[in-house]
Order: sequence, then structure tokens, then C-alpha cells
Amino acid sequence: GLRADALRELGAVAHAFSHFRQELYVWEASGGAEAATREGRVFVRPARVAVATATRRALALAPARKVR
Repeated sequence: GLRADALRELGAVAHAFSHFRQELYVWEASGGAEAATREGRVFVRPARVAVATATRRALALAPARKVR
């Protein structure tokens, strides 16, 4: 249900598990002001939640943002 005004490809992350390989394609979305006010959605800083190694690698591709 989210809509982005613009997308930018950030790169790809490969991760190997014991029985398969996974490749994540990472994109940055901008715009979509309705996302902040949509009920039932919660946006958190990745440092505040537990994330898998592959997710952490994908997040590392994102440019640093100043947090308000």
C-alpha cells in the first residue's frame, strides 16, 4: 500500500546459508508522505531491533541519514 515518488537502485547483497544462496536487490524509495500517517505501520531505526546478517548487509548500502 505504500507508493514511492522515486526509486534509486543501491546495489545487491549476496548471502549464503547452509543449504541455499540468497541475493537481495536493494532500492531506496523517496516520497510517499502518506506512509508516516498510515495506521498500523511502525518505522523503527534498524539499530533498535534485531535483524539478520543479510538484512544488516543490505541496510549498510543505504546512505547515512540525519535523524530528526
